[in-house]
Amino acid sequence: MSLNWCDYAASALTDLDYAKADPDILFAPQAMLDAGRNYERANSLEDAAHTWEALLILIQAVTSFRRHFFGQGSPATAKLSTTKLS
Repeated sequence: MSLNWCDYAASALTDLDYAKADPDILFAPQAMLDAGRNYERANSLEDAAHTWEALLILIQAVTSFRRHFFGQGSPATAKLSTTKLS
């Protein structure tokens, strides 16, 4: 049995497992983005698209939650809007 260091589909599943196990907004989006990229590298473009859609839904939900509880013009919301996602 040989190891395949380029098993991108397995890597994507690991990233998604991490995002599900630790849905903290600081780490889950990056893990989901990495999963989408790994699906793309594995030529699983449909899985990549579904992963990125789920990422957008997560970000929209968090943004909506923060806007509801912190208000549109609060310092917390202003700080979030200037933070870059990598």
